[in-house]
Amino acid sequence: MRVLGRSLEQLAALAVLAGWCQLASADEPISGTSALFALLDTADITPPSTPGNLGWTANEMTVLLSWQPSTDDVGVVAYDLYFGNFYLGAFSDTSVAMIGFKAGSSYVFTVKARDAAGNTSVASNSTTVLIGVIRDTTPPTAPTNLAAGTVTSSSVALSWTASSDDVGVVVYQVYAGGASPASTTTSPRATVTNLAADTTYTFTVKALDAAGNVSSASGATVVRTKTAPDTQAPTAPANLASTAQSTSSITLTWSASSDNVGVTAYDVYRGSTLAGSVSSTSFDDSGLQPNTAYTYTVQARDAAGNVSAASASLTAHTTSSGTDATIVPDSGWACGMSGGIPPPTQGTLVMRAPLQLGSTQNVGTTQYGNRRVLDVKGGSVSGSRIQATVLTGGFDFELTLSNGVVEQEQINMLRASDGTLIYLRTCGVAPAGASEVRIVPDFEVSTSSSLAWLNTGKFAGIRTVNASAGTMQLDIYDVSSVSTASNRVQVSKPSGVPAQPWDCSTVTGSMGSSVFTESVTLGSTLSVGTTKRGTRNVIPITGGTVSGRLNGSIVSGGADYQLTANGSATKLDAKYVLASNDGEFVVVRNCGPFGALVPQFETRASGPYSFLNSNTYVSSDPGSASGGVSITFYQRQ
Repeated sequence: MRVLGRSLEQLAALAVLAGWCQLASADEPISGTSALFALLDTADITPPSTPGNLGWTANEMTVLLSWQPSTDDVGVVAYDLYFGNFYLGAFSDTSVAMIGFKAGSSYVFTVKARDAAGNTSVASNSTTVLIGVIRDTTPPTAPTNLAAGTVTSSSVALSWTASSDDVGVVVYQVYAGGASPASTTTSPRATVTNLAADTTYTFTVKALDAAGNVSSASGATVVRTKTAPDTQAPTAPANLASTAQSTSSITLTWSASSDNVGVTAYDVYRGSTLAGSVSSTSFDDSGLQPNTAYTYTVQARDAAGNVSAASASLTAHTTSSGTDATIVPDSGWACGMSGGIPPPTQGTLVMRAPLQLGSTQNVGTTQYGNRRVLDVKGGSVSGSRIQATVLTGGFDFELTLSNGVVEQEQINMLRASDGTLIYLRTCGVAPAGASEVRIVPDFEVSTSSSLAWLNTGKFAGIRTVNASAGTMQLDIYDVSSVSTASNRVQVSKPSGVPAQPWDCSTVTGSMGSSVFTESVTLGSTLSVGTTKRGTRNVIPITGGTVSGRLNGSIVSGGADYQLTANGSATKLDAKYVLASNDGEFVVVRNCGPFGALVPQFETRASGPYSFLNSNTYVSSDPGSASGGVSITFYQRQ
């Protein structure tokens, strides 16, 4: 016989293959060929009553379904059991035991009664079998024989005898006296790290199984970590300075370093050579050569031998007869202290400005001497009363005369730590053979600034160049209390050589034939404000092109240093460098009021543009151009 198009054998097989359940009966299930059905009695059309109170009980993973028996006018021959809409089989009893359920699942059953004529009752109430998860509730045994191995200042190695568990230990938690584990491991050993040095720790271990059951703690073991070695170096010494110089010695001082334990010594290096070690913050380096530059660094050292980073380097000079003397410039000098520049180091150090140098424009031998222009890429200024940054774009115009005398002019813009802009022009001179240039600094700063004292001070300084390192240093001293020395060195120019101009030309003339035109690109204006000379505005020159009898470009650097004096017209004063396409350089100074600009040129005397050295030219006023201004130079008539 077939029910719903399938044999009982087929339905039972499908149910088992689907994994729903396995069938067993309290008596014996009726399935397959063992099922007996009565022949249909056409006179019997009354179905059995509905089976009542279908319910279930469970023991472990075995479920017993049971229900109240149905009644029938002839007799019930079987009960058909359904899992959802699937037919599971026919049973003669009112209960059936089932196994093979999946933990954590639910199953819905109904049952129908059937008589010999095949009449089927209405389905019973449904019952839902809920199969819970059978949990592992047995914890592992406690670890035993906990012992410490290697101990350092920050770690302890531990080992123990493994725990046992009815299922299996999956992890051990190692505690270092806290509520949270200090380490976890899957094996009966662990190294606990990140511990504090010279500290006592109480260690215990617990075992966990996959169900999360936690064992009791192991017996405790107490361990003290070792004292940490001192590996912290002192801080680098700061503010290295030279407070005194002689012909054979240099005195150095610096700010003390700090250390977690204590500084025991300072090592003073002259270049890469250890000049000496001291426990104080000063050092006298003696036995030196006169008129020589020496570079120093200092490192701090503690008792454990930890050495700090080197201090910032300092270049200091021993003195010579020339250095100790008052230098008297040539009669053409126009930069102040024409009666003599006193030895700066006899005054009080006001500031030190290490500068970074960029490219050098070697102009060559001009009508005045051998000219080169050093590109100042920036730097810093430090002193007891000022901290500042040296802006990029400065030029240092150095002239070496045929007799070895050096003259120098440099213009830089500084920005103080409070934002104040400072215009600084230095002019300098050095006797033949000297390694440093004696400079006279001239500051312009807003008269309302806290740095206005720079406008009125009397300053002298030293300019040194380290060509191999690409650096320059300006050391500026207050010499207001320094008298000119009786030892005087007179600087003179070679006879027959014109003096270089220190100021603007005042010649006049009208425009003749055009010589060349510049298209100059400009940076943002730097407004110094009202200074001791009037209102100073600086417009940086960032580049440009040249066309005409000279074709080339404008070197980035220099500026138009405009000044509006009280009651006077604005005076332009642009100083910069041209680079021709054929490798020549031309120094340009173009200054004067609007309508009366007069240029001065300086280039190689034997070069293709030496005609410019005649300085018989006039300039147009600046006209508007893309990114800046356009200027044309003319032969003066």
